[in-house]
Amino acid sequence: MTAPPNMEDVARAAGVHRTTVSRALRNDSHVIPAKRERIQQIARELGYCPNPLISALMTQRAERAAGSGVKAVIGYVLRTAANVTTSFALRKIEFSKQHAEERGYRLDAFVLRDDAGLRRIEDILKARGIRALCLGHASKPYERLRWQWENFTAVAMGRSLIVPRLHRVATDNYRDMINLLRHVRRHGYRKIGFCGHSNVLKGVEDLWPAALRAFQHRHPELRFSVLEAKGDMGREFGPWFRRVKPEVVISPSPVVERIMLREGIAVPQEAGFATLGCREEDPRLSGIVTSERALAAAGIDLLIAMLHRNERGIPVHPMTISIEGIWREGTTMRQVR
Repeated sequence: MTAPPNMEDVARAAGVHRTTVSRALRNDSHVIPAKRERIQQIARELGYCPNPLISALMTQRAERAAGSGVKAVIGYVLRTAANVTTSFALRKIEFSKQHAEERGYRLDAFVLRDDAGLRRIEDILKARGIRALCLGHASKPYERLRWQWENFTAVAMGRSLIVPRLHRVATDNYRDMINLLRHVRRHGYRKIGFCGHSNVLKGVEDLWPAALRAFQHRHPELRFSVLEAKGDMGREFGPWFRRVKPEVVISPSPVVERIMLREGIAVPQEAGFATLGCREEDPRLSGIVTSERALAAAGIDLLIAMLHRNERGIPVHPMTISIEGIWREGTTMRQVR
């Protein structure tokens, strides 16, 4: 059996030293781009694949030689609306911080309240030498971030960053909605109301309404009514509910159940309620539970893997890692048929 090509074979074919090959394959900026691309092309043509165990060992040696105890600093940028409490945001950050520390990295968080802060943060990150970046999911989509992305190794959390398209980790919004609707149908509900704020729907790329349409196509006996709130959900919900009279209300936000109770709607006796935003620590609500810890861990692990590969800038083929939630029965739905 012919032995697989090694780094020496690549160096010999390229006419360079083995160290230059090693740097080129790690996208080291000390190797000029033209030479780097030529060496990588030769490696591909020879069928060279690095030994993952040796790569891991060399990474550990380099980290020990640094002597700081911290492999790198990760910046976590999260924009929240000015009127939104920070408890939920801080919990997301804390889970990411814990996982980063378990991997030997430090995480510095930057919680922003306005677009002006978002514009300034790029300069702050550069000044602090932070090149690894997590962009947290925002309640309002980022639309476009015109940063010098070639300076950063970056991962987006969620779907709220529209441009540029980075690698990202997100809740599997489409499959979660299909899962929720299956359980709603099994409980016998036929008149289904869905309500969500337009900003929230835009932030998940309209995947929830798409799932609603697909499910209704497969189950034509179901009747759907949709409230896409433009302003205050509390004001818009009551008139909509009294007009369409749904048997069950589903929503991304668990807050809608409180609005139902404030409107004098008995849950689940008068109308059931299920949410796509169940919290792990609250077993009362029926709906989908997404593990925030799993999302945070996947995002940090993806970012660290990119750092090891020395990947920077906007990827040519951006990928999405989707994390599915789990159905929880709760007590806010009942069997009606």
